Amino acid sequence: MMSYSRPNNQGVTVGRVAKLANGIVAVALTKDVNAGDVLEFRTSRGRSTVKLERFWGSLEVARKNIEVKDRVRDAKDNNSLTQAASNSQIFLQVKDPVSIGDRVFRVRNAALQDAAESTYGNDLFKGNNGVVEIVASITAKLDEPLSIGFCLAKDVNASIASVAKGHTVEVAKTRPLTEDAIREHVGRIGGTPFSICSWDISLDEGVGAGFSEIHKLRSDALEQLSSLLLKPWRERKLAAREKLSTLSVAQKGKVRLAVIVADAAGAKAALRAGADLLYLHELNFEANDGDIINPLDALKGFSAKTPIKMLLPAITHDYDLEELADELECGMALVANNLGEIELFGNLGFEIDGGQSLNITNEQSVRALARLGIKQAWLSPELSCHNIAEISASSPLPLALTVFGKQEVMVTEHCLLMAQGPCDQNCAKCVRRKAPRLLEDRKGYKLPVQTDNNGRSHLYNAVALDLIPSMPELVTLGISTMVVDATLLTTKEIKTEVERAVRARDLAVKGAGSLPKREGYTTGHLFRGIY
Repeated sequence: MMSYSRPNNQGVTVGRVAKLANGIVAVALTKDVNAGDVLEFRTSRGRSTVKLERFWGSLEVARKNIEVKDRVRDAKDNNSLTQAASNSQIFLQVKDPVSIGDRVFRVRNAALQDAAESTYGNDLFKGNNGVVEIVASITAKLDEPLSIGFCLAKDVNASIASVAKGHTVEVAKTRPLTEDAIREHVGRIGGTPFSICSWDISLDEGVGAGFSEIHKLRSDALEQLSSLLLKPWRERKLAAREKLSTLSVAQKGKVRLAVIVADAAGAKAALRAGADLLYLHELNFEANDGDIINPLDALKGFSAKTPIKMLLPAITHDYDLEELADELECGMALVANNLGEIELFGNLGFEIDGGQSLNITNEQSVRALARLGIKQAWLSPELSCHNIAEISASSPLPLALTVFGKQEVMVTEHCLLMAQGPCDQNCAKCVRRKAPRLLEDRKGYKLPVQTDNNGRSHLYNAVALDLIPSMPELVTLGISTMVVDATLLTTKEIKTEVERAVRARDLAVKGAGSLPKREGYTTGHLFRGIY
């Protein structure tokens, strides 16, 4: 799926293997190909890459030229094609085994590459790559000021034009000025929005001018032209900015201890350990023997007064939102993790908190969410103490922060379990989901992988976050909800970690100290930030 050694360019389908004949492969083309293209054969045994250097239009010609080449070193091949059209066949040698029906992709288009290199690689384009075409006018007349000017190529009357004038032109003391030298030095306009499409040069023979002066006049004239073109926009009147309503700062109340759980057993363990609030995953991370379990089934057995909020996924397509709207009961409290969820469920009358995946990193984000009706803002785990303090001072919403657990670092639409072989798309009954999975990175860290009922993969950090020893600082910073992420914890681990977090919270609120740090955990960006 991804690699440090190759970009995994999927390329464009150009055909399929149609015939095999003693090491010669026939490809039935669905698109034109050219010499220099790189083709990739996708087989059941892997991938084989071939550069189109020698290929032919018939099996007989291919055999003849291959045999001659094998017998005579450096033998010329005058029958090799330079291109082939779609709906035709080409014949070539492929070093790795392929099978009839294997798909063939083009992963490098030689024609496109050559066109790009001819455009961007030549010397003229290096200093002449803007999108606004202009005409350059240069006058270097003896005993007259050196003049460089520009106007728009489409402006036949030159109503918008710029001119910069320099010193009086004299007879050259060393090398006379030439038209080629003028084009080279005036044409160095890379990094500007302009491109010189034509030249008007008036030059007396034998005159000279310093290149530094030419460069200065060129820059002055281009700056003048830019100012003239932008003048109508700079002078336009802007409508008065709508005055935003003032939002009062959120009142700091009791510090709650919330726990993210994936099932009913985890919810019960967290409540017994002293959790004030539960966030229950709407996603199902466990395979089962029947249909996918409705997340509401996990709430059965809890009283209506149990403080549980449904944690919605970070990724929801339109059809996902429709299914969520059908299955969630009106009046439930939700944690939304994208703007589509906020819009949909806000309009349906649900009470909504802002989730961690909203990536709330500044005061403006908090205020925008407050105006959308959000009840609580869950801050990004990338914030430092300094960043949190800046937000908390004037936040109109109470703030939440994850203080413990392995952080989710990636969600992929691609199910990593498909690496084990063909998939029947029945995520509910997939036996592969029953076993724990780890993804090892290049440094040897092992990242836990969870797959959900939508077929997506969730990757978690190999090292768990632990801000519980820093609870006094977090309370001082104004965090109202401390969150323990127990998604990957057993019920026994949930009990241990939640009890520890409750104890640390109580000590911090009373100003009675903190719990000791533990080895093998990270404090994330809390004390070092991301920049």
